[in-house]
Amino acid sequence: MGISFRPGVAEGGGDAVTAAELVRHFAECREAASRQGLYVTHHGRPTHVLLGIERYQALRAGEGADGPDGAAGDGEAPLLHMLADWLDDALILCDAAMTVRFANRAMQAFCRRSAQALVGRPLLEALPEAAGSLLEVHARRTAAGGEMASADIPSPFQPEGWLHFHSFPLGGWNALIIRDISEEVRRERMADVPAALLEAMRLHGDIAFMRLSVRGTIEQVNAPCARLVGLPEARLRGVALADMVARPDRMACRAALEAVLQGAAEQRLRVELISNGDAMLPLDMALTQLRGAYGVEGAVLVATRIG
Repeated sequence: MGISFRPGVAEGGGDAVTAAELVRHFAECREAASRQGLYVTHHGRPTHVLLGIERYQALRAGEGADGPDGAAGDGEAPLLHMLADWLDDALILCDAAMTVRFANRAMQAFCRRSAQALVGRPLLEALPEAAGSLLEVHARRTAAGGEMASADIPSPFQPEGWLHFHSFPLGGWNALIIRDISEEVRRERMADVPAALLEAMRLHGDIAFMRLSVRGTIEQVNAPCARLVGLPEARLRGVALADMVARPDRMACRAALEAVLQGAAEQRLRVELISNGDAMLPLDMALTQLRGAYGVEGAVLVATRIG
């Protein structure tokens, strides 16, 4: 005859059995405990909880019940693990055998695995992507000899990704801290492109460049542009672009610039620019919006002389 579990006997509403029922129906109780904690009562009062091994390991790691040497942890361990869950960086704590004993929430989100899927497993079983990577190399060095490491390494978790990685001894544990810096690396690489383009335009000598403010005034020009207009950059700063365009073309220039600043598609037009000495310079001009971290910062203009 099967056992009937009594719900709601213990605080927290878990199922409960008596100690005698546990002995007589251990197989059924073990099955129930693998799904959720099972309270064991004595004279109607809960005294013990039967847990599956995975739930126990997760509880042990998450609450710091035991230290790496098997001794009871101090009362500060739960608070330290709670603090670790507030870190933005992904954190894993491993023992000397490179078995995962704790993974904070950022780590679980980073690798898209639950604590149950990470804790209690060898590091390379919990994170098979790390096998053969620099992450494994540094983790093994820390585990073997207490060697600390801090490096930017290619990410084994995504193609062309990058990680900022720390590994170091922490008491009886070995700590691994991971932060995804893929976007930072891409931005740093792209940051060199504008400077390289400006240098290439300077060497070319016939491509004029202007950086315009959100008011349509000149903030920066390159040497070919200053030479084309016949004025130094210092004299051109603060001048409205439309004021430098021949009168018949001013309305079209203002409309194109306003459209770009308001987010319309890039604009290309042909205008005549007034140079120093009142000479008219026919230009083929392109305008694009310049965006920064906080929104539109102005526009960029490149132009070449026609004819």
